[in-house]
Amino acid sequence: TDNDCDGDTDEDDASDAATWYADGDNDGYGDATSSTVACSQPSAHVAISTDCDDGDAAINPVASELCDGVDNDCDGDVDEEPSDGDSWYDDDDGDGLGDADALTMACSQPSGTVDNAYDCDDTDISEPVVVDVNSGSSTGSGSLTSPFDTIQDGIERADSCVIVYEGSYFEQLDFGGKEVDVWGVRGSDFTVIDAGLSTCDGSDPETCAAVVTMDSGLGSAPSLRGFTIEGGTGHVSSSTTEVTCEDSSASYAGDETCTVTIFEYCGGGIYIEGEDPTLQDLRIQDNILPDFDLYVAGDWAQYWSYSYGGGLCALDANISASELRVYDNFADQGGGIYISEASTLSLSQSEVKYNDASDGGGINVDGASLAVENSVFACNEATTDGGAMFLHDASTTAEWINVSAYLDESDTGKAHGAAVYGSTDTSFTMRNSIVQSYIAAYSLYGVGTGVLDYNDVYNADSAGMTIGGSYLAGTYGISSDPLFVTADCDGTATDDDFSLSAKSPAIDAGDPDSAYDDVDGSTNDMGAYGGPGGEWGW
Repeated sequence: TDNDCDGDTDEDDASDAATWYADGDNDGYGDATSSTVACSQPSAHVAISTDCDDGDAAINPVASELCDGVDNDCDGDVDEEPSDGDSWYDDDDGDGLGDADALTMACSQPSGTVDNAYDCDDTDISEPVVVDVNSGSSTGSGSLTSPFDTIQDGIERADSCVIVYEGSYFEQLDFGGKEVDVWGVRGSDFTVIDAGLSTCDGSDPETCAAVVTMDSGLGSAPSLRGFTIEGGTGHVSSSTTEVTCEDSSASYAGDETCTVTIFEYCGGGIYIEGEDPTLQDLRIQDNILPDFDLYVAGDWAQYWSYSYGGGLCALDANISASELRVYDNFADQGGGIYISEASTLSLSQSEVKYNDASDGGGINVDGASLAVENSVFACNEATTDGGAMFLHDASTTAEWINVSAYLDESDTGKAHGAAVYGSTDTSFTMRNSIVQSYIAAYSLYGVGTGVLDYNDVYNADSAGMTIGGSYLAGTYGISSDPLFVTADCDGTATDDDFSLSAKSPAIDAGDPDSAYDDVDGSTNDMGAYGGPGGEWGW
């Protein structure tokens, strides 16, 4: 409308006309020094005037600041908190170690900062205690410039935490009840604790030991993370009784007295009793315990050997564990892991592979409680029952949520328990999980309670079966090849990929309850990489 009757309509001096700013680089932000007033938006103009360089589309108020001497985000500062800068951490106590909660991104090192985030207490110059096998010594002070060369020295000196630099540490650790955090800062692929022990037996039991011992019985809560743990043969305990010979062995007769000594080996890699540790990023491998055996010395002495938990053994303990790789361990009961005496173990985002035992190639749960999420059991073997898992004792409970179990085996002469065997009155819950077998036996077999919902249990052996005993398939159970990306049992624990290929029938086949949805919001994918915790792996 020609409101002022001058013959022109909506001219630039209209009282409600807007100011528009030239946007020469077409980045959506205009030049405050070049503007025009108009009722409608002119070409190459915008309403925002905060561009500080209208000749460069990469420079505007929402651009990322870079280390280039330019004010990329037009805030008046140059190179502040750059996206391509380095990470620097406050070092308030001046010990050369930084506070992970006080991060600054900068192009060059700000005063009072360092390039690591290893300090557990940035108000105490004596914490953490530093260990470095390459530059430390037994006479060190435990500082960054004068580290110890053994982890045990670090544990004994520390009040709160020990940081361990990469390398191979040939020693055995005893936490001695200390509630400290021991951290291999480069991670388990670079930092090794090797006990260097040879397999022992009843003829020389005192040569056996665990690589790491936590057994104060005080309920302490230490933590251990970032290590490979290998070369252990088990914490050993013994008891001796005098019994009538005919009671000790059918090979003896009469009423003569025999001395019977029982040796129990528990935890080749880690032995825990009466403590509540946190374990993270640990590779527990090649820990070999003695087999069940009888060693006879003379006519009237017997030495019996029993072994539990090649990789880890826990008694009366409460353990939170994540990112464990438990590979190639052996014990008579629980080749990879053994938990007993009312212990609890929460295990997530972990792998248990290529372990061997008589019962429970992967794990043996005996009067304890186990909860597993987003984990893999593969290629474990039991000469009797429970290739992946054996449940023993009426007070035993176990839960699998989003677990993949692949080609775990029990003795093919047995009728049950290739992957899981549950003895009388044990309880097993399995949801959103995959069990793939290739053996003439039941994949899952229990004589206790089993609640198995939304799972894929598949046995590729024509003579094999899937679920038996008191276990029932439950809600929406399928039995199809899950089509893992790459999976075999060729003896190499690190090569397999148990994620699902694009045509897997297990995709979006898990429990439709939104609590189990995948990270992307879709219905749960069965197996180790589905559900809320499905984003993990090495």
